Amino acid sequence: LGTLSRTTDSFGPLFAERALTSGKGKLTVGSSYVRSHWDRFEGYGLEEDGIPFTLIHADVPGDLYFEGDIIAANFFMDLKTETFAAFATYGVTDRLDIGLAVPIQRVDMTARVHTRILPLATSGDSIPSHIFANGTLQDDTVETGSASGIGDIVLRGKLGLTSGDWGGVAAGVDLRLPSGDAEDLLGT
Repeated sequence: LGTLSRTTDSFGPLFAERALTSGKGKLTVGSSYVRSHWDRFEGYGLEEDGIPFTLIHADVPGDLYFEGDIIAANFFMDLKTETFAAFATYGVTDRLDIGLAVPIQRVDMTARVHTRILPLATSGDSIPSHIFANGTLQDDTVETGSASGIGDIVLRGKLGLTSGDWGGVAAGVDLRLPSGDAEDLLGT
């Protein structure tokens, strides 16, 4: 009658792959957009607390008291990513789908390391044994950068093995092409 009818009773779980294939000659296209702001890592706040670490003095031959001084550092980071992905899937046969996903990404990052010399062994000295180039016991190093471009392109294939009223079984494979610049955090 020329009326549209659904090919399945369910859209399935969101963000998961289903065994159902598109069907011969059917083309599906779509896009998605994700904006992320990374603010925590392993329980540490990247912007307010930072990730703490400690640097100890390199061992110099001899018994030198100033080796007891250490540097306490905190790593702070402001990281934002935006990803727009365009994708398409084509049913080559009723059981075989091929697909392509092309992500376009933008990464903005500011990283700062706040370092402090802790003069544990030289605290009684009138002139500090260790200071940073700025002449103090504290220093900040800041780097910023941003990048935009194509991320890693994904080629996909899915073969429906069996299906029935109970569901189905399929095998799929994703091939990630290293098209994104790894140094700019756009790809792997």
